[in-house]
Amino acid sequence: MDSLKNLLESWRVDKDIEKLIGADFTLDPQKIQAFLDASAPIDRKRISEELSLIAQELDNFIAQVEQMKNDIQNQLDNNVNNTKACLSYTSAETLGQLQKQDE
Repeated sequence: MDSLKNLLESWRVDKDIEKLIGADFTLDPQKIQAFLDASAPIDRKRISEELSLIAQELDNFIAQVEQMKNDIQNQLDNNVNNTKACLSYTSAETLGQLQKQDE
């Protein structure tokens, strides 16, 4: 429960999702529920809202990482296709030169 408390305190300070991901915390629903149950009733709503916000930020972060992964894959695919085109052109040009030499 201390790790969840530290997580929330860290989140309140800088709202840095990448720092949060690097932190040692648990997503175990039972531990989260136990933490909420142990919290004062007046704090539960605020903590639940913060946890919801963190979940939304994690979803957004995952979507951004997925988009970056797709962009990188597209760049790699384009590079491979460009390399193949260059090799094909070079092979055709070399073959043409060899045929001219044979004549």
